[in-house]
Amino acid sequence: MPEVHTRREWIMHPLPRHLVLTGPELIQAFVHRKNHDSDMIDGAIRRLNQMDATIFSSGHPARWRHFLESDFAMNSLAGYNPELILTVYNQFVNVDYSVPSCQMLIIPVLVDTIWCAYMFDTYFSELHILDPAHSTERYKLHQQLHPILDDSLRKCLTSFYQGWSLEPLDQWKLKYPQLEPVFNSDDCGTIMLHYARNYNGMYLDEPLNEENIAHAGHSLMLEILYLEGNTAALPQAVAEIFRS
Repeated sequence: MPEVHTRREWIMHPLPRHLVLTGPELIQAFVHRKNHDSDMIDGAIRRLNQMDATIFSSGHPARWRHFLESDFAMNSLAGYNPELILTVYNQFVNVDYSVPSCQMLIIPVLVDTIWCAYMFDTYFSELHILDPAHSTERYKLHQQLHPILDDSLRKCLTSFYQGWSLEPLDQWKLKYPQLEPVFNSDDCGTIMLHYARNYNGMYLDEPLNEENIAHAGHSLMLEILYLEGNTAALPQAVAEIFRS
């Protein structure tokens, strides 16, 4: 594919914040398996939110889980108030299903250069921390971070919804399952997204290993290109692949 085509914007998406991804950025992250920055993670998170099935409970649209984007954790850990930030508000309120009905709230968190997924199970008061670089030392770090994210999450729930609250923090169970290890720190973005997509609260519905991690990255990139609401025009060569 000519370089001029790869350097153009492949993704332009307005909400919950304006997001632009170029061809080289996508290829670098999901083909060459490097540089999963927050924009790349959020592009994938948006598509995962779109892919989940919506059911109707008591006449209202509902889902099993809801993904938040990376700025929630970044602002929380930086000491800001995410409940006052418009892009965070958009993630909770400007969706077409009932977030309070979701059992799982999933948050991508960059912990010491490694992307992790924090999964808050609001039904069973369990926090599952999915860490590609699972270790005893990192568990100690998560113990310091998760109360901050928990506090921010509670502030958002109180600000955005009436009557939705969580059990007190000391009644929650912290779970740190050891899943497949990280094979290379550059893979942590792909691994975390695979965890977030496939972990059902007990195990991975689709195991990840050294043989299929490249395929997992390619699959994520393809899904991002299917992002509904993308206003960018894909290069003709890429668009033809979608039509075939």
